[in-house]
Amino acid sequence: TSDGAIVLDVDAGNLTVTDGGDADDLGVSAVGTGNILLTTDTGAIALQSVVNGGTGNVSVLAETNVTQEVVAADVGHITTSGTGTVDVEAVTGSITMTDGATTTTADANIRYEAAVDIKLGGIEAGTAAVSLVAGRNVLDNGDAHTDVTASDLRINAGTGAGESDAHLD
Repeated sequence: TSDGAIVLDVDAGNLTVTDGGDADDLGVSAVGTGNILLTTDTGAIALQSVVNGGTGNVSVLAETNVTQEVVAADVGHITTSGTGTVDVEAVTGSITMTDGATTTTADANIRYEAAVDIKLGGIEAGTAAVSLVAGRNVLDNGDAHTDVTASDLRINAGTGAGESDAHLD
């Protein structure tokens, strides 16, 4: 859309975002100031293509798990520009970013919250803040990108952050 909001709510089941077979790696795009809201009431969300919020906010809210999967070079990414923020939540499950998956803003805040674990690919907030809240662990899930880049970082993990053989970076 152009300057319009995109809201996709799945009442029952899972939501998988793909590029639709046109090979542009773009799953959802709100060019301009439109916000994006992707939700499931009972299931998981799998991002297998780019979600581009333009200058608007992006919210991905799953009842169970959220997965950002890298299936091609620029796939599995959430991006915004301008003042657009990103909010990703797994209400009863985990958030998993496969190695190479990224979430990027242009100096706007990013929040990830999961009832279980957060497994990081790369989160880039520039001069803004990142908040990571996990019921159990916040973990490094690969080396393709720096786990978190931000001016302020909040990690609240019920068990721990990082592992002795896979530090957060």
